[in-house]
Amino acid sequence: NVQVVDARDGAVIAAHQLDQAVAAVSQSPDGALVATCGMGGKPSLFSKDTIVESKSLAAVEDAVNVRFVTSGKLLVGTESGKALLIDVAADQILQRLDHGAAVRALTVSAQGDVIATGGGQGQVKLWDVSDGKLLHTLTGDPVSVLRLASIEQDVDREKSWVDQLNGQTESLKKRLE
Repeated sequence: NVQVVDARDGAVIAAHQLDQAVAAVSQSPDGALVATCGMGGKPSLFSKDTIVESKSLAAVEDAVNVRFVTSGKLLVGTESGKALLIDVAADQILQRLDHGAAVRALTVSAQGDVIATGGGQGQVKLWDVSDGKLLHTLTGDPVSVLRLASIEQDVDREKSWVDQLNGQTESLKKRLE
């Protein structure tokens, strides 16, 4: 089950029941759509509590990751080594990026003009969003590459834990005084 929750008050905005465990989830920047990728390789697209039918997504059977590039463009990483850039409104594949190995990590530059794909072979590939051209290949530690898309989330989570511990420490100090 995937829930979209308002971060301000915790209210559930939408809930989506899936028939498989969730491997990845992404919300469009405008909040209108949610994309999921199940452990069985099938991506899904939702608007509020409604499934959005998509022939482009239905054709993908080996998805391992999803990431919105913009509100109208969804990136799908596949086990077969492709990253598919899909225009969700037009329901068409705009780019087929050949990463060469399972695409387990996806991210996009802040400007939205460069996509980074990462996989288990220890490479990160940078792609031009407009034409799908490979801009650069970075080679490194395979474990680090798999963490490409989650580094910022990890840092935020660590900061939150530190803040929480600091708050508990202050509370304990006050009690001991």
